Amino acid sequence: MPSRPLWKDELGRETINSIVKKVIPAWTQGLRPFQLDLVAPLLNGDDILCCTATGDGKSAAFSVPLLVLNEYNSNPHLYPRGLDTRIGPMGIVVTPTKGLANNIVFELSKLGIHGFAYCRESLADARRAGNDLTSLIKSGTKWQVICVDPEHLQDKEWRVISDSPVFRSKLLFAAVDEVHLIREWGADFCIAFNTIGLFFRGRFPPSTAIVALSATLAPGPETSAICNSLGLFPGAFHLIRRSNERPNVQLVMQTLTHGIGGEDFPDLLPYINSGRKLSILCPTIDLVFRVFVYIWRLQTSNTNKFRRIRMYDSLCPAKYNEKTIWLMDNDPHCQIIVATIAFSNGINCLSLLDNILLTVPRTFNNGIQHLGRGVRIQGSLGRGVFLVQLSSITAATKQLNGTAVISSRPKPANGKTTRVKKPPPPMELVLAQFLVEKQQTLRQSPSRNFDRGLYSCQTIAPLLPLPQALG
Repeated sequence: MPSRPLWKDELGRETINSIVKKVIPAWTQGLRPFQLDLVAPLLNGDDILCCTATGDGKSAAFSVPLLVLNEYNSNPHLYPRGLDTRIGPMGIVVTPTKGLANNIVFELSKLGIHGFAYCRESLADARRAGNDLTSLIKSGTKWQVICVDPEHLQDKEWRVISDSPVFRSKLLFAAVDEVHLIREWGADFCIAFNTIGLFFRGRFPPSTAIVALSATLAPGPETSAICNSLGLFPGAFHLIRRSNERPNVQLVMQTLTHGIGGEDFPDLLPYINSGRKLSILCPTIDLVFRVFVYIWRLQTSNTNKFRRIRMYDSLCPAKYNEKTIWLMDNDPHCQIIVATIAFSNGINCLSLLDNILLTVPRTFNNGIQHLGRGVRIQGSLGRGVFLVQLSSITAATKQLNGTAVISSRPKPANGKTTRVKKPPPPMELVLAQFLVEKQQTLRQSPSRNFDRGLYSCQTIAPLLPLPQALG
C-alpha cells in the first residue's frame, strides 16, 4: 500500500508553492525555502520553533497555511489527493500587546483573511453591540485567525471555546509571536506568559501545531527555557534557526550630550532634520510625551504638527495607533513616531528607515529587537541608533578592558576591610557586548540570510554617514 502523502514531502512542498503563486499573484516566486520549511510541517500538525530576523517573513505561518487549505478544499481536482486538510481551518496567535494583535489582523486582511483582535476594546465593543463573541469564535464562521493576549487566554470564555467540538476540529495551529517574551516578561512583568504552554497542551487537541516565532531568541538556556515552557522536546519539533542580522541596517552608538530627564533633546535634531522616516523609542510614556512636545515646539506655527509627528503608546486609542502606522506608510508628510518600546514587538511599518532608542536595552538581543523594526523594503538602507550617556560608555569600556570595579564591604569583626570585585550591572554588560558587536560591520560579517546580490559594494560599505550636529 502506498504511503500517505505529506505536505512536508517534495510533492507537498510543490503543491504549497503552486497554490501560493495562484492565490497571491504578487508572490511570483512562491515561498522562500525557509518559509516552506515553516509552512509544510505546520500543515501536517508538527510543532515548530522558528528564529530568524525581523522582517524575514516568518509571519507567513499565520496566513499561508490557511490560504493553502482553503484553495485545496475548494479545488481538490487540481491537486494531489490524500494530503492532510480540514474544513474551515483556523489559527490562534498569542501576542504580547494589543498593538501587535491589531497589526497582524490588518496585515492578514490584505490577503483576504479575516482576523480578530481579542482585547479589552473589542470585548467592550462586542458587549455594546450585543454580540456573543464566544459563540462566534466557536463556530469559526466569521474569523479565521484570533489574536489574543495571555491574560485573556485565562478567561473562562476560552475554556468554553476550547471545549467546543467544532472549534477543535477547525483549529490548525496555535502560535506564539515574540516567544522570547515568555522568559523575559513571564518572570515578573506578566506571569500569564508562563501559562501559555499549559493552556496549549491542556486545552487544544494533539493535532494542533504549536508554532513559536522570535527574532532574538538566543541558543542555549534561553531556547531551552522556552522549549520547556511550551512542551517542545528534542526530536518532537522542527527547529528553524537563521541569522537575525539585518545587513541593510547600520547600528550606531552615539553619546548623549544632554540627559533625558529634561525637556530638550538636541541629540535628536540631526536625525529629525534628515527628512528620513523614523521612530524614537522611549522606556516610559512620560519620556514619550516630553520628546513629542520638544519636537512639537520645533515646528513652525503654520505647519500641521499632528501630520508630521505622532505618538504611539498604550494611552492612545487603538484606532489612533492603527492610524499612526497607516499614515507613516502612506502619507509622505508623516515622518516621526515617538513610541514606547512596545512598538518594537512585531509591529510592521514598512516605510520606517531609522530607529532611535533612547534607553539602554536590558540585553543585546533586546536592542536588536528594538532597532530592527524598520527597513522592510528591499533595497532600502536604514540605521538603528543607540543614544546612551557617557557614563554608560565609560563603564562598558572598563568592563571590556577587564578593569575591576572595586567596592568596600562593611568592616568585619576583625576590623579589616575586604575589597572585592563588584558584579557589573546588566546595563554595563549590554554595552560591553555591543561595543564588541558593533565592530563587525557588513564588510566583515556577511549575512547568512540575505541575498547579497540585492546590494552592491557601494551601497553596503559604508551604509550611511553619521549625522553631523547642526550649527
